[in-house]
Amino acid sequence: MNTKSKNTPTYDKLSKKFGKVTFASHLEAIIETDFESRTACAKKLGMSPQSLHDYIIAKRIPSPSLAGKMAKKLGYSPAAFIELALSDSVKKAGYKYDVKLESA
Repeated sequence: MNTKSKNTPTYDKLSKKFGKVTFASHLEAIIETDFESRTACAKKLGMSPQSLHDYIIAKRIPSPSLAGKMAKKLGYSPAAFIELALSDSVKKAGYKYDVKLESA
């Protein structure tokens, strides 16, 4: 597992360099950086490798609750995961809106 700081870079910077950041692309980058395999990540998340695969290929988008839980289990910001999951859900529904979370 990677021991570097797990601060999530700003998505604006990532988007300019690599294209639009999605929940799936964010999760896949974390797996490539922090885990030896997808199976190891699935085990850490308490889900089957097939379920994890469905999130990686964007076949499934997690609910805000699940996205937050996944972030905590992986040691990342729940807000970032929730924001990406909500953004993907909005886009999948056919709307062209950006989602930005603010602390309450």
